[in-house]
Amino acid sequence: MQMSDGRYVGITIGPIYDTLLEASSPAAMWFASSMFSDMTGQLCNEIDEQILSAEHYIGKMYSPYYDRNEAKKAGAVGKYHDRIIFYTTMPEEPLLGKLEEITIRVKHNIGQIVYDAIGEGDKKDDFFQSYLQVHYMFLDESEVKGNIIKEISPYLDEMELMRTYPNASSYNPLRILFAGDTNGSNRFVRESKFFKEREADETLGENGKNLSSIETIAKCGEETAGNMKKRKYYAFVAADGDSMGKTLEKLVQDPSNPADKTLEKFSQACLHYTEQAAQLINEFSGMTIYAGGDDLLFLAPLENKEGKSIFELCYDIQKCFRNTINKEINHDKKEDLKTGVPTLSFGIAMQYYKFPLYEALAKARSLLDDAKKTAGIRKDSMSVQLTKHSGQTIKFELSNEERGLVKAFIEEPYNDTKTINSIVFAINTYRPVFETLQTLAQQEKINREAFIGAWLNLFDNINQTQYSPYVRDIADNHYQYIIKGIREAFDKWDELMCNTQISESEFKAEWKKIAEQNDLIKEYLNERCLVPENGTSDIQWEIEYAKYEEKWKKQNNHSTIKDNRLHLLEAVLRYKKFLSEEGSY
Repeated sequence: MQMSDGRYVGITIGPIYDTLLEASSPAAMWFASSMFSDMTGQLCNEIDEQILSAEHYIGKMYSPYYDRNEAKKAGAVGKYHDRIIFYTTMPEEPLLGKLEEITIRVKHNIGQIVYDAIGEGDKKDDFFQSYLQVHYMFLDESEVKGNIIKEISPYLDEMELMRTYPNASSYNPLRILFAGDTNGSNRFVRESKFFKEREADETLGENGKNLSSIETIAKCGEETAGNMKKRKYYAFVAADGDSMGKTLEKLVQDPSNPADKTLEKFSQACLHYTEQAAQLINEFSGMTIYAGGDDLLFLAPLENKEGKSIFELCYDIQKCFRNTINKEINHDKKEDLKTGVPTLSFGIAMQYYKFPLYEALAKARSLLDDAKKTAGIRKDSMSVQLTKHSGQTIKFELSNEERGLVKAFIEEPYNDTKTINSIVFAINTYRPVFETLQTLAQQEKINREAFIGAWLNLFDNINQTQYSPYVRDIADNHYQYIIKGIREAFDKWDELMCNTQISESEFKAEWKKIAEQNDLIKEYLNERCLVPENGTSDIQWEIEYAKYEEKWKKQNNHSTIKDNRLHLLEAVLRYKKFLSEEGSY
């Protein structure tokens, strides 16, 4: 075995986003995503055979998780993301030559698949050699002090900006494939190798029927969906992991130790997450466009056939992400990594089904950026914007932890649009009064019942008394969810009490998370002397609460959050009204 210094190699593949923007249908977007996933898979296969398995050298793939046998199984959703990171002791000069040969060959293979799909298999040109981007860089083993994925990523981010382009006037076979035949159908997509290798997958449906049109996705696949406006709109969702850097910092692997598989486990966890997320989306009557690493792009109806909201789907995906990462990389490091389990943020762009798909994609990515910057304090959020046919928008942000807010306001069965309109009008008319009530409640100068009573006094007109129970519910939920944020914590407590599968140390960690909500939760638990059967009762609440008190006060006193809370209530009610409306637009 050659005893030379090793080196890490990082490869970035593209241009995924630019190609998705060219697509005008869900099927075309699916093809583009599959194409780049297949490209990464082919690169991994050749790197594995020609570099990592080369005689006399040591080699190991870190990302994506690659298993030669599993790679032969083509799933409906591309399993590989746009970056490859591996280690090898092969010297730089032969390594560079191997990579150049592999890259040219894989680009040619991808191009041939596209030409065959559009019936021009004999065409030979250099379009794909210029269009497809494969950039790579080396880092000597001595230069890497921590997690290689984290340390090499900034360099790959910069390399993604390096672009080569085909001649501006050149023939673009991808545009022909995306446009379909003269009838605008997805015939070329269905005739591609990517589709034929996957058409038996249940996620695509019989004969690929789940490669749906936007209209079909908005209607949940139903032939007739009534005259509800919500069935004329769809959601384009972008999701991305938060605080991944902090998680990666704790995952360091020794390349000289074959038994150390720390990073492979992390990559495998990401792969399992995207597979499970794609299944959740399919069950919701949605369609996954891209699933790679911790990134996710998908289309979905605003509600599924059972009335489950897109927000609940996002929460299920969030829960899937946390559970998968926690299970597969933290199982032997619970205490070290418990606070580093990453979360997801979402950008959710909702728009009329006839609006251009690329607009929704761009908006979803922009909203995702907003979600990661919510109030400058927290990630783990979703930023939502509904763009109506008229151009009017409804936008709001909320934490993933506030899913109870969605249940209380949006999924609540009260659907009288006139009443909701009246409440929204009152909030706008008496905004200074509502803001004062909100501030007094935050400062605990009025309690819950006084807050609700003040709301009811603002709706005591003889024509409004008929819906005072609904006003009471809105005021109560606004107080508990938006101002105090405690009901969700109670739900978490109940779940924790029923969980007999976690250790004492895990239970303590989760109990601490509940304590950070606010002092009402501490009081609630102390008054009831809640002692878990599967944990301990000796946690010192005052000490634990003090750790989080300053952070909580900062959040409650942050002006942006204060200002946005009444806006959040108003926006959610307007969205609720939209879901109840009938009409074509």
